[in-house]
Formats: sequence, structure tokens, C-alpha cells
Amino acid sequence: MENLPVFVKEIVRLWNVNLRREQLYKQAMSLDNAGSLRRIYSHGYISSLLFKKEIQWVYDGVKCSLVDGDISKRIRKEIVPTVFSKTIDKLSIARIMRDQEQKTIRAYRTLQSKILLSEDDDAIFSDHLEKLIELDSQINKELARSYEYLKTKI
Repeated sequence: MENLPVFVKEIVRLWNVNLRREQLYKQAMSLDNAGSLRRIYSHGYISSLLFKKEIQWVYDGVKCSLVDGDISKRIRKEIVPTVFSKTIDKLSIARIMRDQEQKTIRAYRTLQSKILLSEDDDAIFSDHLEKLIELDSQINKELARSYEYLKTKI
């Protein structure tokens, strides 16, 4: 890695984005009115946990243990406040989750455009990006179905 400080900054950013995803999906899954989106939310939650673990592996593979330390010391110790109330509707939840997925996709694309990654690391992040795009697409489809359903009721 020719530009290690930028790499560390971007990898920590990805870690934090996935930590936020994890917390949001956990909150969304706990709601009674998640309906048909519950399966998508559980998939998003599990992927955020897996992505964080893989990000740590990539970080551990390039860090200088004498200088960089553990990634957990570099992340923001931020807990997402409760975003969802018990009365929030299914479409509002889906829009919030879709916005988060799109932010995450942008973060991955930024990393890939700023940093020359090894072939293995690029494969990991490309796989993450592919899964994020698929998840975003599933949320979009569910939103479209819900909007179509609402139109027929009006």
C-alpha cells in the first residue's frame, strides 16, 4: 500500500459505516411492523457483522502493529440512538435503510477509487459492494411493491 494513512482512514470509515448498518438493522428487526422487510433486514444485519470481520482482516494484513494498533482503537465508539419508534411505518423504515445502504455503497466506491488495493483485498471489497447493491435492490423492490399497493388503495 503506497498511501497507508489514507488506507487506514478509509478502512476505519468502512468499519464505522458497517457498525452503523449493524445497529440500524438490529433496531429495524426488533420492530413489529417490519413485515416483509424483516428477511432483508436480517440479511443486512448478518452482512454488516461479516463485513466488519473481513474489514478487520484486511486491516490486520497491512497494519504496522507497532504503530497502528488494533482497528477497534481507531473506530468511533458511537452508538446509534434509537431511530425507529414503535409507531414508524414500514415504508419510512425501508427509506432510512435504503439511504444507509446507498451511503455504504458510496463509501466502498470511494475506497476503491482512492486506494490501490491488493488483488485479494479488492476481491473482498468488490464482493461486499456486490452484496450491498443486491441488498439495496431488494429494499427498492420492496418499496416499489409497497407504493404500488398504496396506489391501488387510494
